[in-house]
Amino acid sequence: MTTSVPRPISSEQAALERETEPSRSARISAQSTRAFYLPELDILRFLAFLWMFYVHASISFPASNTTARPRIIWAGLYTVDLFFTLSAYLLTQLLIREIKQRGEVSVRSFYLRRLLRIWPLYFFFLAGAVVLSIASEGTSYQASFTVPTHYFLGFLFFVGNFVFCRFSSPAVVVTMLWTLSIEEQVYLVLPWLIRKATPFAVASVGVALIAAANLWRIESAYHDSSGVPIWFHTITHVDAIGIGILLAALPRAWFEGLARTSRIGLVAIGTGCWLFAINYYVPLVAADYPLQEVLSYPIAVLGCGAILVAFIGANGGKVTSAAGQFLVYLGRISYGLYVYHGLGITLTLLLCASLARSETDPFFLQIIKQVLESAISLIITFFIAALSYKWLEQPFLKLKGRFTFVASRPA
Repeated sequence: MTTSVPRPISSEQAALERETEPSRSARISAQSTRAFYLPELDILRFLAFLWMFYVHASISFPASNTTARPRIIWAGLYTVDLFFTLSAYLLTQLLIREIKQRGEVSVRSFYLRRLLRIWPLYFFFLAGAVVLSIASEGTSYQASFTVPTHYFLGFLFFVGNFVFCRFSSPAVVVTMLWTLSIEEQVYLVLPWLIRKATPFAVASVGVALIAAANLWRIESAYHDSSGVPIWFHTITHVDAIGIGILLAALPRAWFEGLARTSRIGLVAIGTGCWLFAINYYVPLVAADYPLQEVLSYPIAVLGCGAILVAFIGANGGKVTSAAGQFLVYLGRISYGLYVYHGLGITLTLLLCASLARSETDPFFLQIIKQVLESAISLIITFFIAALSYKWLEQPFLKLKGRFTFVASRPA
């Protein structure tokens, strides 16, 4: 009987094994972890953008010489809160899964993921807006592109929404950036709030944010101010984020089992909440109606929750049709669509010269011109956003994958 003597291992081989073993474990872990991706929410994100786009388009391309608009258009203002609710739900779900997988949240990796997702496009667009603002001074395009310096300083440090509170919104080309300020402010503290993955702990955070927003609005409406300063303030919208966090604490199976009729009903309820809220009180009107202001916001936020629930797990989370896949793609590039749509609208105003609009045009002709102008600006926005997604955002999204522990939407 022979006894085999183990061969000595060189120091180089030992070092190689130490280096390769963790990577093997990481690959096995990554392969065994189910990706968390809900394509139906990409569709919801695009539909929300589309409504918000038409709010801005209807202001920029008025169908008459009056500023009055159907309240169903103004209800699109609440898509801002729907974006907050949707984003909070997804980020909280990812944090919960990370805690369950790793035992803790890597705050550093969370910040890096947010930075790589938001900052490249944001600062690219901001730099372009600065150049346009400087270049257009003293030209016939000045009113379209010139933005005061204090707005850019606010955007630079992600406090642009507070500048809006003081001075209202500037040129439409950069108007949408205020919501990104709120997102960056809130998500700076989100990983610290979601420190425990228990449903009770997560739900408690959601409830606390909802309570804080409502108490803040009551105090402001009755003792401070109303209208614009309230609408653009961060705390005003944290209950929308709280609703998203609260829904993330609930078992996903509750939503996946909903029948189609129930989902349609929830969308109807959610939209009805928005219409009721906007008819009760218009957020951007600084009027002395504190009770209406205090009650309209939570009604609208409930609508956001209902609409989100209607989409979670819809069709088993599968989108197979060509039309559905196209909507999913538009949802993937919706960040760019949202950021660039003010530029698309502004370029259309300049290029088409409002299609030679005249106040003497019959109303139906004004509607036709509005639809054409909106369509042109939407096409321009799609084109810019698609190029931006491919050449600017995707390289950073791939880099973002290095700091991702729970696989989610593909880059």
